[in-house]
Amino acid sequence: MLSVQMGLDAEVHDPDVINGANLVSGGWEVFASPTVVWMPAARTRFFLYVSLPVAQDYKADYQVDHWRAGLGVIYSFDRGPEPPVAPPPRWN
Repeated sequence: MLSVQMGLDAEVHDPDVINGANLVSGGWEVFASPTVVWMPAARTRFFLYVSLPVAQDYKADYQVDHWRAGLGVIYSFDRGPEPPVAPPPRWN
């Protein structure tokens, strides 16, 4: 199986706090995340994604995101019993 997906994510960040004082920071952003998932075996999936900011508004320059990327593996240890096989249709 090969699957191409598109995700949309919104994040809100509170202001950073140092010694009990709020810094001039915080804001929000919206990401678009194209993702590719490949399933080479029944219980194993590999995925690769990139998150690109579509819109963002931060009060501090150090919080601005340019992009993010991720790569991972998902392995299902137990998926339970296989579903029963449907009998072939009977023709009258």
